[in-house]
Amino acid sequence: ELNKQARKTGLKTVRPRWQRRMMLTPCIVSTFHSLPSHMTYQSHVGNNEFETDYLLNEIDLLIVDEAGQVAPEVAAASF
Repeated sequence: ELNKQARKTGLKTVRPRWQRRMMLTPCIVSTFHSLPSHMTYQSHVGNNEFETDYLLNEIDLLIVDEAGQVAPEVAAASF
């Protein structure tokens, strides 16, 4: 059952998953390049077509690894 839930990528599944994570560990350590791939969900747009969208306002505290090594235009998109 847990593996079945882990494969689901819709907003109704992904948002509660992140909320549980933030209750357990309210700090995320990530690079700016990997953050967008972790904070996405899929929404159905019709005829087996899905659109990727980004979760907003889900992380309580974000610590960025290698922040001084990234271009400003890459970093700004995470905020």
